[in-house]
Amino acid sequence: MSELRTGTEDYVMGCCYGDEVKLEDGRSVEVTTENVDLYVDNRVREYLVPSQFSAFKQGFNRVFNPAAFDMFRPIELEALVIGEKYFDWKALEQLTQYKRPYKHSHPTIKMFWKVFHALDDDMKRKFLVFVAGSDRVPVGGLGNLGLRVVPLQVPMDDSVNEQPCDNEDRLTLLMPEGHGCDNHGFRRTLRLPMYTSLELMEDRLTVALSYYDCPFHIA
Repeated sequence: MSELRTGTEDYVMGCCYGDEVKLEDGRSVEVTTENVDLYVDNRVREYLVPSQFSAFKQGFNRVFNPAAFDMFRPIELEALVIGEKYFDWKALEQLTQYKRPYKHSHPTIKMFWKVFHALDDDMKRKFLVFVAGSDRVPVGGLGNLGLRVVPLQVPMDDSVNEQPCDNEDRLTLLMPEGHGCDNHGFRRTLRLPMYTSLELMEDRLTVALSYYDCPFHIA
């Protein structure tokens, strides 16, 4: 099909001998270099896309009950599947919940949000993958993500390092943890060590997010 678009008149006539293309006015004419683009578009639409979509639809219907979609308008179904298009990061901060001793005024939490809002949009979307398994915005906006931030305790043994180290060294080695699935009682949860400096917070969070770039492309 790609070669047809750039082929000579003889090439097009040879490949499409006996084929016709339907014009916008309803007339069917012989395929030539002047109308070959329309011919290719029609072929793709009529033959390739339906066969691929049929396989997609079959798999999709195994996961979701097709009858449930009758209650949605197309624009509502689109929002449900691919999420909202506006990323309101401030709403995410305002509606995030915390487990004690963390709260919005806690020094570590203040440092976290300062580092977070300084990230570029690509890294912020990686954060969504890190804590929710998807970089899509749920219906109703990021405020409905249901993010929780809980403290991640520093291990009291030396399992994080082969050599003995004090609490500050252990804290430096500790990475934030994200829970996008409902396992061990966590769901859409960030387990955040109680870092004591902005630089350490930025370094550990950036490193953690660099490993998470495989989202589920569905809200």
